[in-house]
Amino acid sequence: MEIYRDKYISYFYEEENSLIVFYWSKDTEYMSDEDYKKLMLKGLSFAKKYNPKYVINNTIEKKYITTVENQEWIAKNVLSKIFQNGVIKFAVIESEDIIIQISTEQATEEHEEPKYSVMFFEKEEEAREWFKK
Repeated sequence: MEIYRDKYISYFYEEENSLIVFYWSKDTEYMSDEDYKKLMLKGLSFAKKYNPKYVINNTIEKKYITTVENQEWIAKNVLSKIFQNGVIKFAVIESEDIIIQISTEQATEEHEEPKYSVMFFEKEEEAREWFKK
């Protein structure tokens, strides 16, 4: 079920899979840092509301490059809280753009807690299979 959509992102919740999926759009190329932070906090609010076990951050179409400052901010203000809220596996579907891919990986790796699982995939189906393990 779609729970939110704007020009930059769509959020879906799948109750039967205990899963929230973020789909970033190509329009993120024009997104401000402030917009990015607001949307990440919106994702956190959905994680608190729906309490999923799994999250997919699908960045295949994402064009926004996450700055070093925002990478640190995301790790501190979003990822750590998502995991504290009960998420046990966080999957990133990577952009084909190598710069976007690196900035997304660095943002995710800023939050390195061994008890939480974060993995990177080329396809969403691979992430969904990983959740079943």
